[in-house]
Amino acid sequence: MAFAARAADACVPNGIGLSREGFVLLNLADDIILRLLTFARDERDVLAAACCSTALAVICRTEALWQVLCIRRWPKLRNPSIAAPLFVQSASWRALHQQRARCKYWRELCVLLDESIDMVSASAARATSAPVETAAEVHTEAEAPCAFASSVVVSVSQWAVGLAKLVIAIHSARNKGNRRLADTADEPEMHRFRKVFRHALLDACRLGALRSWAAASARSLDAWYDYAMLSTSLDADSAAGVRELRARLRTAQEARSALELLYTELKTGSEEGDDLDCGCRIQPPAHEEHASFLELWEHAELPIAIHDIETSILSLEMEGFNVAVPPGARPEGIPQSHWWWWCKPPMGYNVC
Repeated sequence: MAFAARAADACVPNGIGLSREGFVLLNLADDIILRLLTFARDERDVLAAACCSTALAVICRTEALWQVLCIRRWPKLRNPSIAAPLFVQSASWRALHQQRARCKYWRELCVLLDESIDMVSASAARATSAPVETAAEVHTEAEAPCAFASSVVVSVSQWAVGLAKLVIAIHSARNKGNRRLADTADEPEMHRFRKVFRHALLDACRLGALRSWAAASARSLDAWYDYAMLSTSLDADSAAGVRELRARLRTAQEARSALELLYTELKTGSEEGDDLDCGCRIQPPAHEEHASFLELWEHAELPIAIHDIETSILSLEMEGFNVAVPPGARPEGIPQSHWWWWCKPPMGYNVC
């Protein structure tokens, strides 16, 4: 609130009232004041500044200012394909900000939703044309960032890993601490998320890409058995090998959780709110889109790939490998039913 405090100090220098003549800040031209306001740390500073005087309040309602604030808060709104559908319900940037601010956990959740929508709708088209990595290559994507710009996504594995991380991050933002999924289930932003994802995944190529990536993630865990037959000395090569195995395991765990969380969210029965305009050229009725998605998901054999990941992790645990995840590395809010995040280290000696 430092900006607002400085503005308030400028309002009453030496006891002068709130007239424009005595308001030091308003002695500047309006365009300069507007420019200064764009440097406010967040919306609260702008709102506090608007309380200083009527003239400043008028400037704080300027559309250009709220466009800057919206894009700073939600960078993906620079993309017209992300921003345009939102203006169906909002007539201005200020109204859009007010609408989004009504959503629970909006500062964190809306950013993740925008990134995931941008990835699944724009980047997937580029990703699906690329070859799928082999099981030996898929683990290298475990440390990929949570979001990829359309120009960066060049492979199915990168696209799938990024999407998985975002799906888990969205779940964590809605379910961590005292938060509950039901609190945000009926938010307009979640309706839009479900609508866009169902529409984007009504594509056998995209679902096939997810299935290939999930299957490769399961196969990559076979390296644990190969490593167990090698030397267990704690040299540099051995430590690097362990890190590689842990990265493969992390990718498989994220794939298993993300696909289940995504399917659970999207299989929710079609609702009135899911008929909101998502910016797609052709929008079938929500119930038809919902039924088609469920059918394609089964046809792409994704349930089989999901089961393969789970059985691979379970086999490692039963063989005595340490597949435990430190509590600090476990995604926040992940449910106990995702047991692969909650495994305990085995007793006694183990290779990894």
